[in-house]
Amino acid sequence: MVPRSLLQGRVVSALPVPHDVRAANLDAAAAARHGITRELSVMVPYDVPRAWAAALDHAAYGGIVAGLRYSPGGAVGLALFGDAGERSELPGDPHPIAASTIAARMGIRLIEAPTYAQITVTGPPTTAARRGRSSRKSS
Repeated sequence: MVPRSLLQGRVVSALPVPHDVRAANLDAAAAARHGITRELSVMVPYDVPRAWAAALDHAAYGGIVAGLRYSPGGAVGLALFGDAGERSELPGDPHPIAASTIAARMGIRLIEAPTYAQITVTGPPTTAARRGRSSRKSS
């Protein structure tokens, strides 16, 4: 189950790569030899991923292939290096698909997120309850 609001306004797009690019595959098993795990493509803050991107850019890579933060399974994406910001000269996706449509196709149920009034907050269990002890005395 996923809150509907999490996907609201999000789309999945397929975009053409504007030019040939040499990309470092961070998802390949061989990346581990360089100390790279999937965490690099999803970690925050972004200081460490930015440092790796700068090093890879300096080593003449034009981008990275890496796991996608919000995609299940082995989905990967291509991130190109370049100046930050929107690239209006690149073609957009003429047929983006709503993220909620993709979720439905995958069998993911969308729900309305509960309000605070609908949630019951409790304290931590007592020490006796955590250890499986009963409050009754045994004879």
